[in-house]
Amino acid sequence: MAADDPVVLVSLLWGVLGIAAGAHAATHERNGPFWFLAVALTGVFGAAVYAFLVLVGRDDADAVDVDEPVTMTEGN
Repeated sequence: MAADDPVVLVSLLWGVLGIAAGAHAATHERNGPFWFLAVALTGVFGAAVYAFLVLVGRDDADAVDVDEPVTMTEGN
């Protein structure tokens, strides 16, 4: 196989997309290996799904901790 073969180039692109999605997911406390495999196996379609979920999904910093008691304070 030559390096300019379309199959090789597409495989490299899918691998790079998978690595990027996995690394991004891991740094945002999501399942990095899952997203790497999902994007590496599905290519652009998986990357589009991941991008959509990241854009639509809520930020973990804004999440409410349901185990922490809520206290009321007076005056604001």
